Amino acid sequence: MVVLEMGLFPPPVGMNVFIVHSVARHVPQSTIYRGVTPFWEAMLADVVLLAAFPSIATVLPDWVMGTATR
Repeated sequence: MVVLEMGLFPPPVGMNVFIVHSVARHVPQSTIYRGVTPFWEAMLADVVLLAAFPSIATVLPDWVMGTATR
């Protein structure tokens, strides 16, 4: 889901940016892209971490269900 969301930011699709631009017409798209870039980079870091350490995604559910190893 995170990778799908990341795909909605950059051109040529850029659907999220186009939606924000349609709401705030006075803000140029370049400003919107500069604003979303740090969030996109943070999502990229998250995806890299999950790819390197897939067990991160299941730590909390394992802890809640009591199946985590000690």
